[in-house]
Amino acid sequence: MILFCLSIRLMQRLINIVEQLRGPQGCPWDKQQTHQSLLPYLLEETYEVIEEIEDGQTGAPLLGELGDLLLQIVLHAQISAESGGFDIQDVINKVSDKMVRRHPHVFGEAQKGQSQEELTAQWDAIKASEKKTAKLFDDIPKSKPALVRAAKIGERAAKLGFDWPNPQGALDKVEEELAEVKAEIESGNKAALEGEIGDLLASIASLARHFKISPELALQKSNRKFIKRFQEVEKGIEAAAANQETLDLEQMETLWQKAKEGEQ
Repeated sequence: MILFCLSIRLMQRLINIVEQLRGPQGCPWDKQQTHQSLLPYLLEETYEVIEEIEDGQTGAPLLGELGDLLLQIVLHAQISAESGGFDIQDVINKVSDKMVRRHPHVFGEAQKGQSQEELTAQWDAIKASEKKTAKLFDDIPKSKPALVRAAKIGERAAKLGFDWPNPQGALDKVEEELAEVKAEIESGNKAALEGEIGDLLASIASLARHFKISPELALQKSNRKFIKRFQEVEKGIEAAAANQETLDLEQMETLWQKAKEGEQ
């Protein structure tokens, strides 16, 4: 109980700080922010949390990034409250009610000891009953990163049986789409090529889903890996420039492979 009361006071402290920042004597930057203007920061803080977790940082770095993300949530709630809408207490109550409702095996009288598959089906059924939309994909935000959205769309379709029975079917689709990309490159039709590249990316997202891999996180890891390896290439370029020299593609590839071998 003591810890609970302390948590409430700490949360209220943050709420009070945000109220003051947006108050008459607050910070000019904070006062002019809107839901829309804060979107880049919300996205940035979310990805920074993900990056700390992916890098294995579970201590102070992650703590700091989670705090930054929490600040964004409190800011959005404060902006809403100022115009007579919901406040942070409403946000907390809403998600608390949802968690209790979607976990009847923990907080209710539902059957205990269910398998993971049964619990997932139960979660989906409860979630479906809460939906206010009639269409399967209506509640998948268009603002989601494209790879995340593609994976979610495929997941929804699969629940209605529209899916390959095994990963090989998804892999075959990737190869089919790649062949179509190659054909459009040869045709020189840029508009058609754009469409086929989109289809290829969607098929890759589907392949990742079959192996329970997030295509978005996989690409984020690849991006970080590329940067880390290219930093070694960059060092070589800088060293060559200091000697009034330049590196050709073959020399840069050698440095790239050396950096790659250093990871193993």
